[in-house]
Amino acid sequence: MGSTLNYGLQFDASQSFTLNSVDVYPTASGNLEISLFDSAGALVQSTSTSVTANSGPVTVQLNFLITPGTGYRLLQTSNPSLALIRDSSGNSFPYSLGTAGNLGTITNGTYGTSTLNSSSYYYFYNWTVGVGQVLCQSDRVEAVAEVNNTLPAPPAGDAAQQFCGNENTVADLDVT
Repeated sequence: MGSTLNYGLQFDASQSFTLNSVDVYPTASGNLEISLFDSAGALVQSTSTSVTANSGPVTVQLNFLITPGTGYRLLQTSNPSLALIRDSSGNSFPYSLGTAGNLGTITNGTYGTSTLNSSSYYYFYNWTVGVGQVLCQSDRVEAVAEVNNTLPAPPAGDAAQQFCGNENTVADLDVT
């Protein structure tokens, strides 16, 4: 099913965390904007990315810092609205955030900044959350690792190896 501008999910946060990413399932291509609003309807953070229709789940990096509070709204604010998959079949809100809900709960679907609630689960799946502060972060860089099952020959050494002075050899070792 297609989406309507400013639909999404409402949630409560019982402790601070970072909403790192969510998955969306676009049925149309275009620019997707995701915005976080507080309970008063004030914009807290927003990000946009380009998505391709019917490409399976698309992970959208958010990195939204969430502080304890109620009535947060994570909304699609693309204009024009972008068609995304939603689930309108028997949702059982609330859904836990973090281990056993220690970070908070997704309380319901929502129609924008209104006070109306919905039993539909709008758009944002597989929330990835984290706690703590990132002190140093850099852009990701591809690293290529080569696995070689053919081992080279061991290095050759002199038959008489000396250590701890010129008079001692491996033959002089006493292993106990």
